Amino acid sequence: MEREAQSDCRVSRPEGNVAHTGTMNASRAQALYQSLFELMPGSVVLLNARGVVLDANPSFCRQIGYAREELLGRHVSVFSKDSRETIERNLARLLAGEVLEHVVSNIHKDGSLRHYELRETAIRLPDGARGILALSNDITRRVNAEQEKLELQRQFLHAEKLKSLGLMAGGIAHDFNNLLAVIVGNIEMASMELPHEPGARAMLREAVSAANRAAHLTRQMLAYSGRGHFVVTDVDLNETIRGTTELLNVTVSKKASLEFRLDDSLPLVKGDAAQLQQVVMNLVTNASEALADQPGLITVSTSLRECDSTFLSANRAGNSLNPGSYAVLEVSDTGCGMEESVQQQLFDPFFTTKFVGRGLGMSATLGVVRGHDGGILVSSRAGRGTTMTVLFPAGTVEFFKTPSAQKHEPAANKSPMPALTGTVLVVDDEAIMRSMIERVLKRTGLRVILATHGWEAVSLFQQHADEITFVLLDLSMPKLDGMKTLAELRRHRPEVKAVLTSGYNEASICQRSVQEGFVAFIPKPYQAGALIELARRICAGEL
Repeated sequence: MEREAQSDCRVSRPEGNVAHTGTMNASRAQALYQSLFELMPGSVVLLNARGVVLDANPSFCRQIGYAREELLGRHVSVFSKDSRETIERNLARLLAGEVLEHVVSNIHKDGSLRHYELRETAIRLPDGARGILALSNDITRRVNAEQEKLELQRQFLHAEKLKSLGLMAGGIAHDFNNLLAVIVGNIEMASMELPHEPGARAMLREAVSAANRAAHLTRQMLAYSGRGHFVVTDVDLNETIRGTTELLNVTVSKKASLEFRLDDSLPLVKGDAAQLQQVVMNLVTNASEALADQPGLITVSTSLRECDSTFLSANRAGNSLNPGSYAVLEVSDTGCGMEESVQQQLFDPFFTTKFVGRGLGMSATLGVVRGHDGGILVSSRAGRGTTMTVLFPAGTVEFFKTPSAQKHEPAANKSPMPALTGTVLVVDDEAIMRSMIERVLKRTGLRVILATHGWEAVSLFQQHADEITFVLLDLSMPKLDGMKTLAELRRHRPEVKAVLTSGYNEASICQRSVQEGFVAFIPKPYQAGALIELARRICAGEL
């Protein structure tokens, strides 16, 4: 707004606001008022009835970043964050006789916000005109501190929510994997017992295929919980993206344009190529669904970025990231965008805005990113599109390499059943799991001893220590878990061979199993054939 031309810009101070005594004439009162006006630490602004600045003391000018001369004759809307309508409404209330006390926000000359406790009232100016006297204290530091505290509380609650959901998802996946191991194992055993009847075998293959799809869902849940299976190598993120190009072109809407902007100078990252490929797929699929049936653009880009703490504070992964160099994967779309309420639930398991879908894609993406010590940022506005930014530490993350994930395929008798000799101590707190394992191993000729928990296993091992070829131990058991059980067994026979199994298939378990001296780790659900082959290798002395 242009300056308002006026002759009373440098007005005399309102005389009625200064105590007058017989010994204080008008000029001395004016001088005293001037001194108070210039020296008081609080802000003082004098406005006319239309909201135009007549005067402002040095304290206010310093706080707002404007020189006094830049403010005189300008409407208060130049620096007030309030709308013009709000300002006019407050002026009318003041002129009607109200005294207003409220917190306001002003815009500093550099664009930053300043916050004030404001008290303002109408006064009579020396020329008889109505004016507004506004006194305020700068509370910017206090407001910013309160906002930072609230943001930290929000981040803490968000992290606790992710942790709780992760524990729940991981626990469900663990239990499902136990059940799926029994289902797949028994179907395979039934297939081995059946005569060559194509119809029956086809039905069993379909059953195994369905179980494998269920296993894929549990892997997504484990990925969300951060307890997924990682095969870690040096990964070229650009090559990972290029490797999915053909699949991405098939996946996205036919009306969508897919554009790649890959930085060839991007350094390698430590990670699981298959998991990172799944992240790319999930993000692009989500972007494509945001376009629905409308034409639009999906952009996949990579870059190397130096990230400071301010930028990293927007991380939605619920983990703490250190400032430094990050390899950046960014997927943006020109789709429908998201309301803030949707963004808050975006990574919750089973949350979806689609009519169909399980709502696990983005939660699994979050888990994979967290598992790689990375971060994820979301920028979206309804009707304006979305940008998902994924950060991976550039060359600083260390993971433990684990055996390749098993590919579950329908049971088939591709090789003859080996004839094995020996005794296996099977320790698992799930009765149906023990029963399935017993049937599989007995079919090879092995003798099987069953224990329901660690201490029972120790007792049975003491009785049969010289006969036992190896021990198959479940990790999670009441009373004594698999790791501690092996330690007890080794007190009686240090060289005993043991295999660890678990419904959790995270890399850290595999690494711990190696450190604790297990000869192998087999994640559930596993095929009967995989267990038989493992038993064969141990009996043959290969492990």
